[in-house]
Amino acid sequence: MGLSSKKVKGYVIEPGADLSGADLSGADLTEADMSRANLRGADLSRADMWSAKLFGADLSNADLLGTKLPSADLSGAKLVGVFLTNANLSRADLSEANLTSADLSGANLMGANLLGANLDGTVFNNTRMPDGSIKNPAT
Repeated sequence: MGLSSKKVKGYVIEPGADLSGADLSGADLTEADMSRANLRGADLSRADMWSAKLFGADLSNADLLGTKLPSADLSGAKLVGVFLTNANLSRADLSEANLTSADLSGANLMGANLLGANLDGTVFNNTRMPDGSIKNPAT
């Protein structure tokens, strides 16, 4: 394991790691560096990921239900079909991220950067938007 590596629930957490399908539910991943990691289909529900580095990571079809991601760097990340229901993404950097068909119901995006993000088919239901407004499907 390198200097930026740590072991959590038996998985080596480091940049570029293959964590596809990993069960990291409820894990403390605060400030973890998982940049460019493969997290496809991983269970990250209810994980603490404050200030985590996930830029360029592939989180397609991952479960991030109730995950805490304040100030996380998800720039350029692939978040296609992810469940971010009730997730805290306040002040997160989601610039250039691909959120196609993601479910952001009940998520907190207050202060988040969505510049250049692909939001095609993204579900917003009682989602707190970056400007503080609440977005519902009909609005």
